[in-house]
Amino acid sequence: MKRLKPIRRDRYRYHTGSSEYTIPQRAIRFDHNGERVSTFTSLLKRLAFISYCNPQYSFFFRGQSKDHWQEPNGTLLYPEIYRLNNDKVPTKADMASRFHILEVAEEILLDHLKCANYWMGFKKLDKFRELRWAVLQHYKICSTPLLDITPSLDAALAFAKGDRSKYGYLYVLALPPLHHALDFNIYEELVAVNLKNICPPLALRPFYQNAYLLGSYPINDTSFSRTYNASRRLIAKYKIQWSKFWDGPIRVISPLKYFPKADQMATACRHVATELQKQLSNQSINT
Repeated sequence: MKRLKPIRRDRYRYHTGSSEYTIPQRAIRFDHNGERVSTFTSLLKRLAFISYCNPQYSFFFRGQSKDHWQEPNGTLLYPEIYRLNNDKVPTKADMASRFHILEVAEEILLDHLKCANYWMGFKKLDKFRELRWAVLQHYKICSTPLLDITPSLDAALAFAKGDRSKYGYLYVLALPPLHHALDFNIYEELVAVNLKNICPPLALRPFYQNAYLLGSYPINDTSFSRTYNASRRLIAKYKIQWSKFWDGPIRVISPLKYFPKADQMATACRHVATELQKQLSNQSINT
């Protein structure tokens, strides 16, 4: 994924709350905690400022209850398949093992949907591996080269809040305008999936979460690269203290709100997860 390079430096600004600073062409760096925001209103003001100063970008959010930081690389927003092992870069053997699990999961997913006669949307899943990755990632079946993001601030805040977290982290990513359900951008070296527009219609969760997934393009499935860190597109990072955050009308922000029970794709993916564990256990026994 290419480092973010603004077209006009004077229009690419980061608002700290008291003044404006032009971001240089080098990588954007944030301290460990990000910028603290005390209220929902102050967060909206900062987001509005960023959006106004950067009309050439589309903004997406990611919420996490924990932040991941490493010196000297800064904020870590790697897709799960590329994440570090105890702060160490995964080896080629690690990558081969992770991608093997992903390939097995893809096969199980396709076989299950085909046997269950979930034909609508099946052909696209069968044709594009990025769509299979998006489904497996979004339903938490296994590690993939894609990262969950959303244009929905409420959905991102729900995941930043978690269950009992005192603090949460909101990441704002600047992407080029996306025009298709599956976007490959060779100039920006990224792939983006609008899951709700391309996932089989038996899936409801992508609609609740307004789910997108982001990855680097092209994908190298044999080695690790720091270019897979999505923080290269990070324009803002906020630390939120929930006890004082909501200063307006009471809002129902809970992760449970975004996981509908009547989701047939979730049921299918639970079967995929069970079958995946069985096959991996059998492979480990045979070896």
